[in-house]
Amino acid sequence: GPGAGTPPVDALKSRPDLKPPYLNVKTPGTNASPGKFFYAPAQYGMSIADNFGRMNWFRPVSFGGKGDRITNFQRQELNGRPVLTYWKGANTVQGFSQVGNYEILNAKYNRIYKFGPGNGYKADLHDFEITPRGTALVLAYRGVKKDLSKYGGDADGKVLDGIVQEVDLKTGAVLFEWHSLGNIGLGAPIPGAGPQPGAPWDYVHLNANHSDGGGVLISARNTSSIYRVKRA
Repeated sequence: GPGAGTPPVDALKSRPDLKPPYLNVKTPGTNASPGKFFYAPAQYGMSIADNFGRMNWFRPVSFGGKGDRITNFQRQELNGRPVLTYWKGANTVQGFSQVGNYEILNAKYNRIYKFGPGNGYKADLHDFEITPRGTALVLAYRGVKKDLSKYGGDADGKVLDGIVQEVDLKTGAVLFEWHSLGNIGLGAPIPGAGPQPGAPWDYVHLNANHSDGGGVLISARNTSSIYRVKRA
């Protein structure tokens, strides 16, 4: 499992001053296929290691800066070519006010895209997917004032509207947009996922989305459900 400490002696010969966390593989799995592990501890940065935990590549979350955070670091394909994708933003989160962007690196580890959702919404840090047609399917959210007393919250409360967008990478144009408010009722959350006094209510808590032909699959934690939304 992941653990922090002094990296193996054969790691990062080009930058011995960097001390990233490494994977301490005590018992390699006999059925594991050769491959790479992608992980990004919030305080450190993006890391790629082999099956034995040996570091192949590492980039600090920031050079000299403080407060940045990386989430959802993974390999995807863009127009048939491998890329690395992730969310990068503020490490300190107060309520749901985190500010961040999605970024894409090419095979030479150079950043080729940095973008966020359209229409002024905030980029959710959980997931974004590059679609087969070279666009980005992203999660976003906005706060909406609402009387939540019926659900055990504040009369002058705020509920978070979960948003899914498809964004054109080159132009930033929004090609598709869906909102949880108006489509998923406020009575849908599972027990224990109700509003808390003094805090915005993340009543659906979107975790993932996936392009599915003529529709989009959306996973919501707080309603314990998966939805398929037709693009039409």
